[in-house]
Amino acid sequence: LPIFNASGDGYLSTEAESRMRQSVLAEAEQRRALEAEVRALVDRLAAQRRNISDADIALNSATQLVASARRGADLGVSSDILEMRQNIQRIQAETWASRSRYSLLRSWVRLAFLTGESVDL
Repeated sequence: LPIFNASGDGYLSTEAESRMRQSVLAEAEQRRALEAEVRALVDRLAAQRRNISDADIALNSATQLVASARRGADLGVSSDILEMRQNIQRIQAETWASRSRYSLLRSWVRLAFLTGESVDL
């Protein structure tokens, strides 16, 4: 036995220091991962807001085209098939807008969870 470690406890403090360093490194890694995810979510929210704006514009345009096709069909200028095609495009635009809103809500709730904010819908 070494003179300064007569009881043999020297390695216990080294092991405890090693575990402490590992826990500090693990906490720092978790903090970095959390910060990266929050930054990514903030960027994604901005992109999703733009996507919702684009989807709303497309939905308004498709709704106007349906109304125009309906007036044309009523006047006998266009066919019902054209009206149905325009209606399908409107439904697709509605689907896109709904999915965009859903995606935004999911990202927003995830961000609120990560930052510890309450979610009041």
